[in-house]
Amino acid sequence: MYLFGDSYFETAIFKEVFQIAFIFYIMAEVFIFSFTSKNNRENSQKKKRDKGSCLMIISGSIAIITFNLLCRKNNLFILPIWIFWLGVIFIITGIILRLYSVVTLGKYFTVTVQVNSNQKIIQTGPYKYIRHPAYSGSILSLIGIALALRSIIGIIGTLIIIAVIYGYRIKIEEKILENNFKTSYKEYKQHTKRIIPFIW
Repeated sequence: MYLFGDSYFETAIFKEVFQIAFIFYIMAEVFIFSFTSKNNRENSQKKKRDKGSCLMIISGSIAIITFNLLCRKNNLFILPIWIFWLGVIFIITGIILRLYSVVTLGKYFTVTVQVNSNQKIIQTGPYKYIRHPAYSGSILSLIGIALALRSIIGIIGTLIIIAVIYGYRIKIEEKILENNFKTSYKEYKQHTKRIIPFIW
């Protein structure tokens, strides 16, 4: 059974490859939410300061997937076939980076923005180079989905939605972390980038 019907890809191999990549994406997110639920129970004294950004990211991700499926179904400015494979690489790379980031952060990782007086600034693994690698992973996967569906309009819409939802989330999170860690976080910011190593 194919999750998305027969309207989005030219061949059976494209359908199967995309379906497998998409299922891995969903499974990774389910694992992360389960992991986060455990952390929330263990750290019940944390203060939540999310300001709706978690819901915004979930809604934005669903909007990106739905929008790209609609664009592809209606054949809006479809790119060459090789873009599909680039998209699949992005999806898988994003999943791996996000999972690696979550595992590296361990008990301090939560889906909502939370801080704890005992929390530490993790500077190992991907956090040595970027401050929000879990977001980098999500962004890579979402862009990968857009690339795999190959609509120029869908890709542009994806980039706009990502800029809005993750721009808002990172702004909130960095403000909270600066207030919590003071000088330590400001020093950490000086030798790291937000989501793209050595660039931004």
